[in-house]
Amino acid sequence: MSVFSRFALRSLKRNRTRTIVSIIGVALSVALITAVLTSVVSLTSMLIERTASDEGWWYAEAAGITADDLERLQSDQEVTDLTVIADMGTISLGEDNSDIFGKYLYAKTWPHDLNASEPLISTPEIVAGRAPEAPGEILLPHPLQNAELAPCGLTATDGAPIEVGSRITLDLGTRTVTNREDGASVTATAIRGDYIDDNEQTETYTADLGQIEGTVVGFYRAYGYSSLYSLQGNIAYVYDDGSAIDRAITDDSAATWAGAIFRTANPADAEPLADEIINVHERTTDGASTAHTSLIRWMGVTPDTAIWNTLYQIAGILAAVVVIAGVSLVYNSFAISVAERTRQFGLLSSLGASRRQLRRTVLIEALAIGGVGIPIGIALGVTGCFVVFGLLGEGIAALSGGAQANVIVSPVALGIAAVLGLVTLLVSAWIPAIRASRVSAVDAIRQTQDVRLTRRARRAQRKAARRNASKTTERSLGLAGRIFGIPGFIAHKNLTRASSKGRVTVAALAVSVALLITSGS
Repeated sequence: MSVFSRFALRSLKRNRTRTIVSIIGVALSVALITAVLTSVVSLTSMLIERTASDEGWWYAEAAGITADDLERLQSDQEVTDLTVIADMGTISLGEDNSDIFGKYLYAKTWPHDLNASEPLISTPEIVAGRAPEAPGEILLPHPLQNAELAPCGLTATDGAPIEVGSRITLDLGTRTVTNREDGASVTATAIRGDYIDDNEQTETYTADLGQIEGTVVGFYRAYGYSSLYSLQGNIAYVYDDGSAIDRAITDDSAATWAGAIFRTANPADAEPLADEIINVHERTTDGASTAHTSLIRWMGVTPDTAIWNTLYQIAGILAAVVVIAGVSLVYNSFAISVAERTRQFGLLSSLGASRRQLRRTVLIEALAIGGVGIPIGIALGVTGCFVVFGLLGEGIAALSGGAQANVIVSPVALGIAAVLGLVTLLVSAWIPAIRASRVSAVDAIRQTQDVRLTRRARRAQRKAARRNASKTTERSLGLAGRIFGIPGFIAHKNLTRASSKGRVTVAALAVSVALLITSGS
């Protein structure tokens, strides 16, 4: 350790009060930055978790895939999770059942190869029984529980009401919707469903896709269908042994589709991959490729850049205010420290210390203070987040639809906070370090840079000296003296002659008030 390093550390030990105040200032600055970054990471994680719990962890979907498309996705190194869901056809419930259950029921394969911790698809809530676990098991919407249907495409083998354990038969077919005006037609599926207006469109149904026989193992909560427009309808989920997906991929029926739902290592790569797969076959069907924008937008991947630009601007303004407040607070401590030790620096300069060595002395003090203050600030910031989130957890959950806001300690966020704290510290100490290195030995000992009279004060002194050269007169206390007495007069003179200290204190106080107002807004 060099002589000047030991001198810097010895100065910190001798001036314990100022050192403690400086450490507290650094710690508070870093704590605020840490709290802001940790809160952003935690709230973003909460939004991601809430969206994924409602909609699944998938990033993109490619509907109507072929065998080559499936092989491409399975072999792609960027694809981390993949599941395939097939539309098996449409089941007509008939006009007699339509008022209660809707006109149609769609058959889809039940996803059974999902990641347990982060499933690609959010499966519906099961209100009775269980999910399908083996071939031949079927999950129906809860309105059909204990229902006795008029003759239609869904029949119970024993003719009894449908319940858990019932054996049923599903007649699969094709639903075609035709525009009255131009005669254009489209095959409606659960993947590609349309609202139907009887005044503008007609529809036909053909049971041409065979039958499925199975056992009802449960009922899921369904949210019904539109009474004004016959939306896709509810869904019957069937456990598939692979044959239904193979059929949907290979047959020519427009009513059977296979959709690949997947996740990539980088969320930004998912949608281009889905578009690439669809565009290879020049398919232009609406919904053929879909990005899970409601999820990946919280990961920073969204075509709507205006949202993130606004958020970045707000975050940038807050960060700037925090950094400025931190710089002013720490700079205040170092500036006063250097001003009080100007004579020491002058003596060192007279003994041969170079400007570089004097600057290094102040910067070593800054690094020593940062070595203690930055870890304390990070700990305070994280602790503050735990306290605030613990107190406001229920309110945040209510605003976010029930999602729990847990504190996420991100190493990246802590690293950024530490770097910003170090930068703030070095910027704060740099100007006092330059000031300490530039003063000459004689000026430092006389402290001419710290104690300066304004031009107005010097003119007043000269006039008073000429006017009262031969007699002694009573000195006016001035406005500050008349209001606050002798202490006010002395304080005013001190600020007049050492204006740098006053400016630093006023600037720090102004920035602190601005920070409070900005945070409160």
